[in-house]
Amino acid sequence: VKLLVFCIEYMMRYMIIPGRVEGGVALMDMSGLTLTQVPISPLRSILTILSSHYVNRVFRFYLVHLPSSLSMTLSFGLKLLSDRQRQKVCVVGDVDELREEFALHQLEVDVGGTRQVVDQFYPFPLPPGPFEGGASSGPRSGAVPNLHEAIASGRALGQAWDPAPSRAGDPRPTLLEAPRTACAATCGR
Repeated sequence: VKLLVFCIEYMMRYMIIPGRVEGGVALMDMSGLTLTQVPISPLRSILTILSSHYVNRVFRFYLVHLPSSLSMTLSFGLKLLSDRQRQKVCVVGDVDELREEFALHQLEVDVGGTRQVVDQFYPFPLPPGPFEGGASSGPRSGAVPNLHEAIASGRALGQAWDPAPSRAGDPRPTLLEAPRTACAATCGR
């Protein structure tokens, strides 16, 4: 549960751009899981935390390789969720369905993509775009790495926007000086 909270907090700090990208997806590989291995207590804790602290931060939960023994249990469990929560759960029968939702280089090979299975998880391996579903061109070459580090922490939290033009209230993200210099050198600007 603590690991999930850390990942969501990291996503909120470094990956969410207020007004543009405000949530993410979770893809859970359920292969090999039996009914007796389902961690009921941690799942209950996760549901409580997500519904009370991270409302609308998760766009969709994809469940892949769900054993048939768990399908009936899942259908019962879904009845305990609100309508909104149920809409977010998507049981994937065939991993090829995911190819329409994600760029192929963003998905690992065991779930229908072209990316090798990741075995080192931190720092988070974040390949560049394109991010459109079904994109098969691979990661964009020449993309600036670690661009998320250049956004100042105050802007990561968002701010109220006034549509009246103002030089002092420039709505563009504020960049920190050191990463801005590194980004400028990499981008050639």
